[in-house]
Amino acid sequence: MPSPIMTWTRDVVREVLPNGLTLLVQRDASAPVAAVVTHVKAGFLDEPDRWQGISHVFEHMFFKGTPTRGVGQIARETKSAGGYLNAGTSYDHTAYYVVLPAARLAEAVDIQADALMHATVDPDELARELQVIIQEANRKLDTAAAVTQETLHEVMFDYHRIRRWRIGFETQLAGFTRADVVGYYRSRYVPERTIVSIVGDVEVESALRLARRTYGSWQAGPAELDRSAEEPAHREVRARSLSGDVTQAEVALGWRGVPPLDPRAIPLDLVAAVLGAGRGSRLYRAIREPGLASSVSAWHYAPTELGVFSIDATCPAERVTEVVERVAEEVGALVRHGPSDGELERARTLLTARWSRGMEEMDGRASALATAEALGDFRLLDREFAELATTTAEQVRQAAADCLDPGAVSGVVYFPRGVGAKFDAEELKAIFARPVGTAPATPGSNGWSPRPAGREHQRTSKRVRTEAEVSHLPLPGFDLLVRRKPGIPLTSFGVYLPRPGFDPAGKAGAGALAVRSGVRGAGPLDA
Repeated sequence: MPSPIMTWTRDVVREVLPNGLTLLVQRDASAPVAAVVTHVKAGFLDEPDRWQGISHVFEHMFFKGTPTRGVGQIARETKSAGGYLNAGTSYDHTAYYVVLPAARLAEAVDIQADALMHATVDPDELARELQVIIQEANRKLDTAAAVTQETLHEVMFDYHRIRRWRIGFETQLAGFTRADVVGYYRSRYVPERTIVSIVGDVEVESALRLARRTYGSWQAGPAELDRSAEEPAHREVRARSLSGDVTQAEVALGWRGVPPLDPRAIPLDLVAAVLGAGRGSRLYRAIREPGLASSVSAWHYAPTELGVFSIDATCPAERVTEVVERVAEEVGALVRHGPSDGELERARTLLTARWSRGMEEMDGRASALATAEALGDFRLLDREFAELATTTAEQVRQAAADCLDPGAVSGVVYFPRGVGAKFDAEELKAIFARPVGTAPATPGSNGWSPRPAGREHQRTSKRVRTEAEVSHLPLPGFDLLVRRKPGIPLTSFGVYLPRPGFDPAGKAGAGALAVRSGVRGAGPLDA
């Protein structure tokens, strides 16, 4: 397991410019690249109803031109500098990324700042881009999992904006004018709501001077805040059935979670991992492994002011009730008994590894720092990582008991059209009201234990050759290559074989099936 003393924020320098913009800079010399992330605290939850979906519209327009850079020029300049652009809109923020060789940092900052401060929102380009966004919105309406999950939010919440279809609908999107988009941009994109995070092989003081010079001229101004209505507490079972052109049923069950700074947030992340992360999770073994569903997962999502705990499954329509029953049994058992020591350690390892992988890339680290800073302090990253290592089984059980109330569960089932099935609140309430068994779940064991290193290693170690920081050990039948990468407490392991040829006619896919079968079990190891 990664070390709990890992410090992700070491040597981060924070500075707030006179106009209110926050700068974060961290040197990471593990690769000769740099990332610049512009994090704006404006997203779907900042949109009044008349502007539903406009955050995503402006994200599309961000790189579409400024008074000094025409349409397409920002992308061309970034590629010419050896970099790439990306962006994403969330409920509570919008982020823009550029990654490129560290030697070209000045160009990245200049491009990002120009787009941030001087976006023109050309009317003709907006009209074209709206058609692209409308197609994206329509494709999302054809995605059963997305429809099910966002309908779950609508069922769970009566007033809060998270209940809305976040990307917007065609009729409203088509009606947006340049005045709408510019109005949103100028009222939300202001220095005090902006964090610029730079991570990479850069000299910190030079990067700060560059950022001060570039962003310091941006005129300060108050942000126009349009907060969502608060959601009052309520305790009732809710459900809704949908039907459409799907082949299997989509099931989504949800509870009100907690905001990210709530002390139960990390324990709830561990609850989700115990229940639904990977083949060793309770729901996988109870639902996926017996063939009741083709997929099952659990997660806790917590933007700035609320949280949602959700369990999702895809299954045949005739299995819906049985799948929900299994979910209720596993949730009830976890609430009553908590996780075993083995389950907690497995969940902890999965989450810390996932966390570490997200920090490995420069843009991932820069984005994480900005997100934590938006919540109040970039050092929150270190505190949360430490919490993963120290949260107890009882804290996990208590978080599940606090939030996964059987009397407050909501559910949505998206059935294939024509099956004549439905799922209502009375059925959901009856399932979750059933008593839970008295014995805690006991994870299975395959009895495998690693073989300790023996004399073979001692005899072969002298044959290791090292060149360009890569150690090469020839072994019977294969070569072992090892390279140390500092900064991330993870080990990545891969096996690579030359492909002798394509699958023969009539057996296309046989090679891929063989590879997938290899991870399903070998010798004494099961999946």
